[in-house]
Amino acid sequence: MHPVFFQMGNIVGYSYGLMIGLGALLAIFVSEWRAKRRGLDGELVFSAAVWGLFAGLLGAKLTFIASNIKYLFSDPGYVLGTDGFTVYGGVVLGILVGGLIVRRKKVDVPLYLDLVIPQIALAQGFGRIGCFLAGCCYGKPTHSHFGVIFPPEAIAPSGIPLIPTQLISAIGDFLIFIILLLLSNYATDYLSLKPAGKKSFFQPPSMSGMYLILYGIGRFAVEFLRADPRRTALGLTSNQYVSILFLMAGIALIVYGAKRPKRLASEKPSSE
Repeated sequence: MHPVFFQMGNIVGYSYGLMIGLGALLAIFVSEWRAKRRGLDGELVFSAAVWGLFAGLLGAKLTFIASNIKYLFSDPGYVLGTDGFTVYGGVVLGILVGGLIVRRKKVDVPLYLDLVIPQIALAQGFGRIGCFLAGCCYGKPTHSHFGVIFPPEAIAPSGIPLIPTQLISAIGDFLIFIILLLLSNYATDYLSLKPAGKKSFFQPPSMSGMYLILYGIGRFAVEFLRADPRRTALGLTSNQYVSILFLMAGIALIVYGAKRPKRLASEKPSSE
């Protein structure tokens, strides 16, 4: 609703960029804080999160350019501007680069990845608020009381009420963050109290797998509400097909995690 957050002379602070920056900073510091409480290497988590952030932004931008390649020459400002990002590409490249940073230290990569994954959802939630303020990723026209009319300076069409898909996505991302934190605490308590060597039918799920499943389902559903003309086979968007891949990958990670010996940090947190 307010693309420009503040302006002092020639200095302009855009809401979209500021919200992404705020979400990224919170995600990095929460990750480091949780790592220290679990007896993990906080500096390693900080380093991996920072490099993963830059890689994520690059991946999100490259994916957006690839999915809108036909506009690269006809409207380069739209493709190369500061507002165009695709979340999926950012998540994949960010996780890969962050995982490589952790792997160089020869530590348990899945353990660190499960620690950081909830904060990715936290950062995404703030990013979606930035989308709402800028007016991008808008929804279909609606006559419901929840419709939002964007101002002329926003990216979204003005003068007609639209479904606030950005806020719906933000709420979903924050819920995923909370759910993953609760599951993470449960997994830590479960593994610390379970006698060594005792087999159990039920194992705590992989946080990475749960994130892929929850985000994939949520994004698949929200895509039906978005005003995205890029429909492919069966009337689905490319993002919905990627959502299905995320869902399948999440299930595979949980199955893999159930067969893999669980490791805990040396310290058990009192709460998070």
